[in-house]
Amino acid sequence: MAVACNTARLRATGRAGLYTHALGAEVLLTAGLTRRMARVFRGTGAGIAELGIPATRGEAIGFFQGPYRALYLRHGLGPRMANVNGLDPTGASGSVRQWLDYASVAARFGIRSVAPFVNNNNPAWPDDFDDPFWDHTKQIARAMGAGALDTPPGFAFSSGPAYLGNVVQVIRWCRAEKLRTSVVLSPHGDQRTYRASAIRFYLFLRAKAALPTEWVVETFDDPWRPAHPRNRVASESQRDSTLNVALWMARHARVAPSPNHILRLAVLSRHLPGPAH
Repeated sequence: MAVACNTARLRATGRAGLYTHALGAEVLLTAGLTRRMARVFRGTGAGIAELGIPATRGEAIGFFQGPYRALYLRHGLGPRMANVNGLDPTGASGSVRQWLDYASVAARFGIRSVAPFVNNNNPAWPDDFDDPFWDHTKQIARAMGAGALDTPPGFAFSSGPAYLGNVVQVIRWCRAEKLRTSVVLSPHGDQRTYRASAIRFYLFLRAKAALPTEWVVETFDDPWRPAHPRNRVASESQRDSTLNVALWMARHARVAPSPNHILRLAVLSRHLPGPAH
């Protein structure tokens, strides 16, 4: 991602921007490549960060003033949106007030939209999104004006009809509520089937009238010692790499109109490819 030729066709679509997890931003900074990546993607939009929600407003202020500023802002990354982990559907932690406080702190550092992850990745929880169990989740998503889904395509299909039904329900609910809706696709160890699984998943959601306002293509793998090297970020020319899937999505995947009427495809990863050859 810090090497321009690895993403030339992707950026040329005009439908790709940076998506950087806080852990990935740390990897970039350690490797001394943050500014290079920011320069490569200049002009593609401010992008999206993936973050976690602290327990208190004070902790949120400390995070944005310290680690966030150091990892993102000082090195040319200025996300305007965030997908945020940590929503507890049970309501045992994380009140609406806490999320509103977090969003107000994030706004001071340029983030204008906060999307909690809202889909079901816990087999102990009900798959039916109409179940009252999900009321707390819906309340927070409405308050934020956004919802994100973590749905690796290979995992989704292997999890069966109930899981896929939950994904469809959540996306349709988010769209009915006019929320920014972000669907995250990662390889989940798919190796030689990542591209095919991502395309199949996209076509499945399109057929179900469950398109989000943006797609995210990322990888969870270690960038330097990947367990699944075929799926590393790599180059858009390497089949089944993260960037290869991102290029297909940027060229072919439709999105639903976003609440601010801007069509956007958000791309990229938690981590960074190894040095280009």
